[in-house]
Amino acid sequence: MHAIFDRELSLQQAGGSESLARELLGMLLKETPALLAALRSALDAGDHQALWDNAHKIYGSTAYCGVPQLNHAARVLEEAIKGELAREIIAEELKTLEAAFASLKDKAEEMLATPWS
Repeated sequence: MHAIFDRELSLQQAGGSESLARELLGMLLKETPALLAALRSALDAGDHQALWDNAHKIYGSTAYCGVPQLNHAARVLEEAIKGELAREIIAEELKTLEAAFASLKDKAEEMLATPWS
């Protein structure tokens, strides 16, 4: 099981800057709901390109935030889309991604309210 949030990783990925790490996490939390909605719409519409574009955006944005669980879920979804797996498999991976984001969002207030160093 991957951690929901890893402060050390987040700081490392932000070059040791706590303010940058917090900013990146805040951006992720702000932008991901719209990307998840776009993924769900693309899946419903059968729009493979939009699925790929939005999954790739989420995966890319998780690379700098110290969010291993969300990063893993985004990578698995991206691979399912790239591999052109069945719609049902992609739908399940999207549910996993949505659950990972919900877990992160549940912890976000606490994470952002406490000192990291």
